[in-house]
Amino acid sequence: MGANEASNQDSERGERPLEVGLDALNSARILAKLAPCKEGECPGCRAPNNLLVVKRDASLRGCEFGSAALANRSDNWLTAWRSGGFSGLREQLQAGSLPATHCTPCVGLADTESLELSPLIRDYGDLPGNAVATIPSTIILEPPIAGSADRHFAEQLGTVLATADSLVIACADPLADHVDEAWLQVVRDASNELRISLRVASTPHLHAIATSCAGLTVATIELCSATADREEIQQLKTAADALGAAAIYRFVLRPEAWHHFLQV
Repeated sequence: MGANEASNQDSERGERPLEVGLDALNSARILAKLAPCKEGECPGCRAPNNLLVVKRDASLRGCEFGSAALANRSDNWLTAWRSGGFSGLREQLQAGSLPATHCTPCVGLADTESLELSPLIRDYGDLPGNAVATIPSTIILEPPIAGSADRHFAEQLGTVLATADSLVIACADPLADHVDEAWLQVVRDASNELRISLRVASTPHLHAIATSCAGLTVATIELCSATADREEIQQLKTAADALGAAAIYRFVLRPEAWHHFLQV
């Protein structure tokens, strides 16, 4: 096969959905130690039926790994989640199709027969398999840069939090750069009815996070790291104790970091 022919095939794959049969999905679920889909459950990815992901630019997505926005910050978030691009995505997933324009990571893994490692199985396979989407039960929020959350943003966030069960605040940057009463007060008002989790990218953020989130009812603080560093773990525990939260330390095993297991 020539380089041009291979390139043409790659281009074609980027334009059409990947068809994944129920048998393949259930085989992947079993490999991941998950129960096969029951009759009436959504056989495809369960994320868009359960989650609303609000990116830092306030674009709306059906999962944390989605390659394309399904709505933008000016829309009514709940209306958008129940219609338009979200509905179209769910219809494709219900039929066993992974649209390449949105499901790029999962399509890539399915193409290499590694579907059990994909986000739709690994991250979302244990979500409820409800085939009909009514309200998002979990909101995943990437906090906007301080000053960028306008009144509409705060109002829409309050609306979706009012019917949600849980909120994940995913901080790729120091939360201190994102503290804005326009959204933080909305979270404070809803915190007694929500299970709130914080995800952080590195320990320098932890003290600022504990300070910024004072007054919130936080269930967990999660830190993902490629090194099992004792000092890092202690800093996580200190921040979690300050908020009365449980500490979750996720170790990402990489070939160059296997020896860190010997340190803990």
